[in-house]
Amino acid sequence: MKSWSMYLHVWSIVITRDPKIGTVTLLMLMTAPLAVAFLAYHTYLIWAGMTTNESAKWSDWKEDVIDGFVFKAKRSEIRGAPPHVDLSDQPWPVQSDQILVTDGQPPLEGYILEDASNRVTYRGDANRSRPIDPQWVELHSTRDLENIYDMGFRRNLVDALGLPVRERAYT
Repeated sequence: MKSWSMYLHVWSIVITRDPKIGTVTLLMLMTAPLAVAFLAYHTYLIWAGMTTNESAKWSDWKEDVIDGFVFKAKRSEIRGAPPHVDLSDQPWPVQSDQILVTDGQPPLEGYILEDASNRVTYRGDANRSRPIDPQWVELHSTRDLENIYDMGFRRNLVDALGLPVRERAYT
């Protein structure tokens, strides 16, 4: 069995004697760390349950949470809100029970949620002398945000690879 130093010595002779093999080998050695870095980054994104586009959105959310602009309420607790649809049998929920507002202050009492979106509107004038609705809580960490696409690393990996989902039977 040959040692690593002998193996490297033979490769150095081959690389110096044949320029084609040498250039391809050097190109491979220089680009391999880039491929490994992309693999590691995408493995992290699968673990986190997000796409590359969503990672930019999450950094924006993080800045808004740090600045104190984000407030959260549960759709199921808001009177007059469009109903929450339970999609627990789906691969991931399409709609969440959380509603987020990034206006810098929570909604005032007397607001209405629009059906097509989570936009907050007011009947009549938007009088700022109304009290703040106590259902809305200021977020202090992005951990309080619900990522509807994060199903756990194993299920995220199965979904990313397009493999069929096999449910484990629990007894």
